[in-house]
Amino acid sequence: MKKALATAILAISPITFAGTLTIPQEFEFIAINGKTVSSSMFSHNDEEKLVDGENKVALQYKDLIREEIGDGHVKVSSAPFVITFDADADLDYKLKSAAKLTDQAEAEAYAVKPMVVVKDENGKQVSLEVVHTASHDRGIFNQLMGVYPTAQQESVAATGGAQVAQAVSPMAAATAPAGTVAVAAAAAPTVVVAPAPTVANQPHSMLQYWWSEADAATRAGFTSWAVQHLVSTDAPKASNGDNQAENMLRYWFLKADESTRKTFMSWAIQNL
Repeated sequence: MKKALATAILAISPITFAGTLTIPQEFEFIAINGKTVSSSMFSHNDEEKLVDGENKVALQYKDLIREEIGDGHVKVSSAPFVITFDADADLDYKLKSAAKLTDQAEAEAYAVKPMVVVKDENGKQVSLEVVHTASHDRGIFNQLMGVYPTAQQESVAATGGAQVAQAVSPMAAATAPAGTVAVAAAAAPTVVVAPAPTVANQPHSMLQYWWSEADAATRAGFTSWAVQHLVSTDAPKASNGDNQAENMLRYWFLKADESTRKTFMSWAIQNL
C-alpha cells in the first residue's frame, strides 16, 4: 500500500531531480531554481541538488586573498550573478573559476565580472548563460523581490570556452509586475529571473549575513537603533544611503517578526 502510494506521488510530481552541483570554497550559493539557500558564517555549503533540465543558480564569489604587502589577508567579493544550464538526470556537476587566480590584483579584477566553468562527472563542460548584476552586495534577493528595481544587469552568454558579452537594458522599475524581473538583451532572448519565495528563517539568515559584513561602528549604531524598534510596526524599506550593511540590517530587522528580532539581538549583543 505504502509503495503504491509513493509510486503514485512520484508519477504526478512535476519535478525530477538530477544530481548535485558542487562549488569550491571561494563561491557561495545564494539561491537555486527560485529557492533561497541558507548561508552561515560558520560553515560552507558546497553542494546543492539540481533538477533534471534547466537550472538557475545564483552565486557570489567571496575569497580571502593574501595582501601583496604584509602578512595579512584582504576580503575580495563580487556582485551576485546567476548561471543557467541544463543538467542531465543522475549526473553530478562541479563548478570552478574560469580563471586561475594567483594574487590580489587578479582576484580583484576577476570579482568585477566572475566567469565560471561547469563540468559533469565525466569531465564534459556544459554550456552556460551568465547574468551579472551591477549592485555590489548580496542583494540578489532584493533585486529579485523589487527592493532595488532600478539595478542594472548585464547578460553574458558562455558556450564552452567562448564568452560573448551583450548589452542589456535596465530592469523595469515601477512598471514591472511585483516579484518578476525581466532582463531584455539586444539581439538575444529575454532572460527572466523568478523571485525566491520567502522562507521562515530568511530574515534571521540575512541579519546574520549583514552583521558579518558590518564593521564595529556600524554594529554599535545598529544595535542602538534596533533596541528602540524591537516591537516596531514600521514597514521595511530599502535606503540608498552609503552604509549598505546598516541599511540592510535595518531592512531585514523590520521585516522580521518580534520573536526573530529578540532572538537575533540576544545573539548580536554577544557578538559586538
